[in-house]
Amino acid sequence: MTIQTVTNAQIILNTTDISGFVGNIEDVPGSVTVLETPNFAGGGFMSRIAGLKSGMFRVSGYADQAVTTGINSIFTPSNLGTSYTASAALPAAAAAATGDKALFCTGLLSRYDGMNASTDAVMPMSMELATTGAFVSSGRVGAPLASRTTAGYTGTAVALTGPSATQSIYAVLHVTAAAGTNLAVKIQSDDNSGFTSATDRITFSTVSAVGVQTGSLAGDLSTETYWRVVATIASVTFSFACYFGVA
Repeated sequence: MTIQTVTNAQIILNTTDISGFVGNIEDVPGSVTVLETPNFAGGGFMSRIAGLKSGMFRVSGYADQAVTTGINSIFTPSNLGTSYTASAALPAAAAAATGDKALFCTGLLSRYDGMNASTDAVMPMSMELATTGAFVSSGRVGAPLASRTTAGYTGTAVALTGPSATQSIYAVLHVTAAAGTNLAVKIQSDDNSGFTSATDRITFSTVSAVGVQTGSLAGDLSTETYWRVVATIASVTFSFACYFGVA
């Protein structure tokens, strides 16, 4: 067993890398409503069934009120109720790399705290998303956040058993900077690390601007044990990150 401290993480909210403002990540992806179903065949015991799954994604850290560039100017109380896609990559080394653990979700900004202040103290900041769909808590980094050119990107094979018949494969694409045209990103799978019979599973819309996209595919893909990200760029450069996982 290897126990490690988390000294570096890559946290993205929509199209903004907020890693430098955040000192704590808290997520609750495993909440499920349990409904009581008492019936005469229960033998005197209460029967229960699972209802809706839900989660929360919280970050807290340090405020920055700088106009246009500070986190408290990019995200404000007026954004409460707005839908955002958030992700966090937890690197095993100094920086996020392909294959590292990642989590991501889409949710509504349900709480914002960025205006508390006191003399001779760092101003705190915290935000919370209430999930509105699947929460992938054991995903993988397919492409860490980086600037890439027309050489494109072919990610290394990531060992991950595909979804069962009751699950889906999910993916998120964060484009944080765009100085060119036609970034095309897709998720591929195969039953071998050499990708000798690679199959496209999720294809994001081709973009020429910053933005965020999510995608999913349901079905039994449990025989697909390796996954990767492939990207092409028609001109100049884009900065993007792409993660995937099963839920």
